[in-house]
Amino acid sequence: MRLIELRLKNLNSLKGEWHIDFSDSAFINEGIFAITGQTGAGKTTILDAICLALYGETPRINSISKSSNEVMTRQTAECFAEVVIDLNGSQYRCRWGQRRAYNKADGNLQDATHEIAQLNLDPSIDAEILESKLSRTRDKIIELTRMDFQQFTRSILLAQGSFSAFLKAKADERADILEKITGTDIYATISEQVHEKKRFEEEILNKLQFGLEGLTLLNNEEEAELSESLDANQLAQNDKQQKIKQLNEQIQWLDAITELTEQLSTYQNQLTIAEQAKQDFLPNAKALGAANRALEIESQFSQLSNNRQSLKLLFDEQQ
Repeated sequence: MRLIELRLKNLNSLKGEWHIDFSDSAFINEGIFAITGQTGAGKTTILDAICLALYGETPRINSISKSSNEVMTRQTAECFAEVVIDLNGSQYRCRWGQRRAYNKADGNLQDATHEIAQLNLDPSIDAEILESKLSRTRDKIIELTRMDFQQFTRSILLAQGSFSAFLKAKADERADILEKITGTDIYATISEQVHEKKRFEEEILNKLQFGLEGLTLLNNEEEAELSESLDANQLAQNDKQQKIKQLNEQIQWLDAITELTEQLSTYQNQLTIAEQAKQDFLPNAKALGAANRALEIESQFSQLSNNRQSLKLLFDEQQ
């Protein structure tokens, strides 16, 4: 990551709007430069502005909200930090800002804003906003830079006092301070874990080797004898498995006979009940048969009755 440009307004002692162009030849040709000035002149504020633009916090002040903003210059109504960075040939503009209500110095603090945009090589084309939501812009910047706030302040921007403490420390204390500054203390932890893992695995290996020492190797004759015994046991096992299979088939056959016997008994009981019901129905069956025969001639009988009635009426009329 390379700084291209920095803009800031009303941060700490730097009242008003300020601009630093790191792409200027004065910075590029020299290769290295220093920021100097009296105490309170705003040297650390420049570093704070870079952190604010990228992560919305500073090493000195990490609590900036609607209720508290110690980084905004007193008696001002707005502050912001904007930085342009170069990542693998692509340039991005990161901007953080906060203002007071009604743009008045005594107004209530409003929600901070934070956005990241990718700049186009053609300045006539507007930048593409990649993220502008306060809760997600920081994560987007971390994704692009591959550094969170702690990694950035330890590897690129050392907090004020950290390097001084390292230079003044004793020889046996510098390693610990250097680990804290660079964030490499995790490797010491990993080293301890690896050492503990190695010790644990060596204990297991020693136990296995001790167990192997109590074992004796077989000669050819003993090996052949065990091999023959194994073959014989395998044959016996196969024979027993075959017998078990046959017994299981016989058991299944017997279970099937038992089930069929139970079904036969049930059907016989049902047959007995049906035959008894048939005998009980015989008197009714005779009456039913007579009724059925009567139904067969009912229409003919009705026709005959009608004909007789008609003849009687005709005879009565002739008399």
